[in-house]
Amino acid sequence: MNIAIQFVLALASGAMALVTWHESMPKVITLRGRWNGFCEWVLGLALALLSPALLDNAMRGVEAGWHFIGADIAIVAYAFCRFRWLRSQSSGSWKCSA
Repeated sequence: MNIAIQFVLALASGAMALVTWHESMPKVITLRGRWNGFCEWVLGLALALLSPALLDNAMRGVEAGWHFIGADIAIVAYAFCRFRWLRSQSSGSWKCSA
């Protein structure tokens, strides 16, 4: 069961990393909110770094501790909350509003 959880979390971490990067790109381009877009990129980086580790453990059959899995679940949940907040704050446009 632990291996299946790691595999699902690896996919969720990778997907949330891509979504977080995609949604924060307009803020990075237009520099609205100064550090907000870059902080979202750091969150995406953390998710992107966790995803291969979980996928590697799942493929090799190595069981991870529940604290590691719990931490990743918390980061994915936080990224999802930030994603929903970003969707409500921006128009979702990639255009630079200069």
